[in-house]
Amino acid sequence: MQLEYLSQIFPLDEIVSNLEGNLKFQEMLSEEYASMARDIYYKKIGESLELPKNHYTYFTKPTFALGTFLKLEDGHYTFKNEISNQTEEMLKKEREEVHRKEMLTNKDFVTHDFGGGMVQAIKDCWMYQEKNSFSFNGINKDALYYQYKPLFLQKMADKYVYIGPVQLGTSTSQKDNKVIQIVNPYVFPNVVLWTERKNLIEYFMEEKYNNLNFTLGEMLTNEWIENSKKGLKDQFYIGGLAIDENGLVKSVDTTPEVIKELVET
Repeated sequence: MQLEYLSQIFPLDEIVSNLEGNLKFQEMLSEEYASMARDIYYKKIGESLELPKNHYTYFTKPTFALGTFLKLEDGHYTFKNEISNQTEEMLKKEREEVHRKEMLTNKDFVTHDFGGGMVQAIKDCWMYQEKNSFSFNGINKDALYYQYKPLFLQKMADKYVYIGPVQLGTSTSQKDNKVIQIVNPYVFPNVVLWTERKNLIEYFMEEKYNNLNFTLGEMLTNEWIENSKKGLKDQFYIGGLAIDENGLVKSVDTTPEVIKELVET
């Protein structure tokens, strides 16, 4: 659900702390009103009102517009079904992004499709050797093919530092009204990954079935990379790989400062 309110005038916590505001807010979130708002919005954007197969809620369907919460000049609260053009455009972009992700999904590795771009996937990883380089490939938790191709490697004490592009998904196409639409993969050009004690080749050769496939399947995703810290030259510091006390590969979501200094210089 998408709720719009005049945050520049009053914060959300003010609504819920006010008796009238809290009651109005609960009314807006009620099943009766939310269902009505959902159906109005889905009809507007041409979305089917039928439930997805094997589902009993609308939570995995496109985000819908719940409406706008208002504070009147006399201090009373109310809400309306309409939303601003800015919010409408934001929801449109979100739907386009979900559609792109669905198009790039590798269906062969999907065990369950929840709809709305949410899937349960078989996470896998493998290594590919070219003439003078290696690429590290796999299937992430979103059932997207990934490829990490380091262009830089540096050993620092007990750590190995890698920098290179990550590609998520492979180019695909669809035909819509006799027009062929090309869907391109996501590409992140400068991704920094470090490994502890072993280099990345050793991780792939020795630790694949010790949780490496699951760990990389979580790290090499749009969400993880986009939420990682960015460097001065737009590097994505996604963290590192280490081995825990049980001998399983784990992710470390921070990057030591000494590695950042090396990368920046």
